[in-house]
Amino acid sequence: MRSSKMQQAFRRNEMAGWLHATAVAFLLTMAVASPAWAVAPLPPPSVSSGGSPKLHLSATEIDFGEKWAGEKVEVGVRLSNVGTEPLRIEKIKTGCGCTTAGLDRKVLAPGESRDLTIRYNKRRAGQVTQRVRVHSNDPEKPVAVVTLRGKLKKVLRLSSPQSVNFGRIGPEETATQTVDVTCMYDQPIELGLKAVAHDSVAVHLETVEAGRLYRLVAVTKPRLPQGSFRATAVLLTGVEAVPEVVVPIRGTVEPVVAGTPERKCGMPETVRKAADPRRTGRTKSASQVKARP
Repeated sequence: MRSSKMQQAFRRNEMAGWLHATAVAFLLTMAVASPAWAVAPLPPPSVSSGGSPKLHLSATEIDFGEKWAGEKVEVGVRLSNVGTEPLRIEKIKTGCGCTTAGLDRKVLAPGESRDLTIRYNKRRAGQVTQRVRVHSNDPEKPVAVVTLRGKLKKVLRLSSPQSVNFGRIGPEETATQTVDVTCMYDQPIELGLKAVAHDSVAVHLETVEAGRLYRLVAVTKPRLPQGSFRATAVLLTGVEAVPEVVVPIRGTVEPVVAGTPERKCGMPETVRKAADPRRTGRTKSASQVKARP
């Protein structure tokens, strides 16, 4: 009896051992056959892990000093990538059309540097303040600003502001405008005049004091076409930095009122209104209307 029970217990233990071994073998087989069960290896560390691009400017403000108005100004700023990732220059914006900025490469590797060339050219004299904005993928400072400062001096000074203005004139009127031109350059200038190609205006240059003072004379040539007219007088300086100075010429030719020898321009207001057929239905001569004193 005891022997029979021992045999049964032995068989049960043998069966349990076989089942355990079979289960372990099955689990090991599935682990090898199915990669989804395997532990995924850690990805290699990324190059960008913990790093970023960083833009550094050699200067944020440049003073070019004093230049002559019309003289070209060119300065440079060194752009460097002091970060650990590639720096991308997305765009460069200037304040006006008189300022340009150029860069020969828009992507800078870590440690790489490039020169940003800024050019400025304007004919008008005075103080200059221009800003150039550099947009990049620098996460700390996506927009860097370079400020350009300086002063432009006049090579020639005109006695009237910037232009010759005849105002309103009649079509048969011979009007004359003169402008004194003073040379402000360091050395005397033998000023010259380029021919003015315009049917309504004749221009010539008179010497008042050789090398220092000249007079620009502009005269209208009847009969003038109705409406506005524009021309330019180009003064030749002989200065390499500023070889030419342009003087605009403008005016407006008024129409003649129908039925009257007088033109609108210069008429007293009451005469002009009475002579206008659109207001009265008929034309009155200037002698029929008593002008206000």
